[in-house]
Amino acid sequence: MRYFEKKNRKKMDVEWLADFCLQVFLSLKARVLILDGIEEMAREDGEEKELLNQICGEMREGKLFYAALNQTKAFPSWMVSMVGAGEKKGNLRERMGELADFYREEAVRRRQISEDLTASLEMAGMLLIVLFVLFTKVLPVFGQVYAQMGMGLPWVLQAAARVGGLCCGSGLILVISAWMILSSSEYPWAERIKRWGRKKSRIWMAESGRRFALVLHLALKSGLELGKGMELAWEAGGWKGKTEAEDLKTCMQERKRQEGSLDVTGEAGRFGRFHLLMIQGGMERGDLETVMGEIAKDYEQQAERLRRQLFVWLEPVMAGILTGGTGFVLLCVLLPLAGVVAGMG
Repeated sequence: MRYFEKKNRKKMDVEWLADFCLQVFLSLKARVLILDGIEEMAREDGEEKELLNQICGEMREGKLFYAALNQTKAFPSWMVSMVGAGEKKGNLRERMGELADFYREEAVRRRQISEDLTASLEMAGMLLIVLFVLFTKVLPVFGQVYAQMGMGLPWVLQAAARVGGLCCGSGLILVISAWMILSSSEYPWAERIKRWGRKKSRIWMAESGRRFALVLHLALKSGLELGKGMELAWEAGGWKGKTEAEDLKTCMQERKRQEGSLDVTGEAGRFGRFHLLMIQGGMERGDLETVMGEIAKDYEQQAERLRRQLFVWLEPVMAGILTGGTGFVLLCVLLPLAGVVAGMG
């Protein structure tokens, strides 16, 4: 039963995080106290009013902004660390602006991928419904008509029609299940299936690399140490477990000892050889922050290219399946008629 229980801890939506960071940034830009800005947000935001009031309560007790965020346990730890670095160095406004931009872009990209997947599932669902009706409703009617006329469909076509109906029905169940999993975010079992699917997806791997590189770029820009920045970027990338890739210095040391160990970053290689060469050059020159920003852009382009390739061939394949299924039904209907016409000749 625990697989069907809702999570106790709510995962904050990236769109809400983008709005939250933007509101704090605008408050700081207008020289408004953070506490006053969040109190105003609590009056307007009905859904997260309790969370915002909790932050206000922690700050009234004298805690810093990042400590109040950390106390709620609702914000990503890498975001809290970025806010803490900004508070300590006196550039919190710049950090909140960067976080707002990051989460806004993340929300847009997730929405695009979700809309593409939903559209594909809808198209597949409609295709399977049409074929399922043709195989299970239309063909049996013609079979009865031909049986009354003393004819029948060849047994091969009858078996193929049954198999086609079974496949379409099974496919329809799978499409509905996939749609339910994508729509559900409150149940552990759905999250486990999503994580498994992401590990198999090249698009998700590219998106993870983009987040990893971009967060490390922001962490280094905010003045955090490389080790801490790697830890935060590892979390933001969605990668689990501790590996030697959590410290790029270790990776570079491995490369110096053995040329073939350049691709040791993470589980089965998180970065390619070219990117690791860029990272090594950035570490030697002292501009790793800039290099990680360029790598993030490269991964973004990879993800876009993979996404376009997926949907470029997906639509023709679906159209081909629909055409083939419809043609098969027409063949089953017209073959007996052809026999009748030949007999009349």
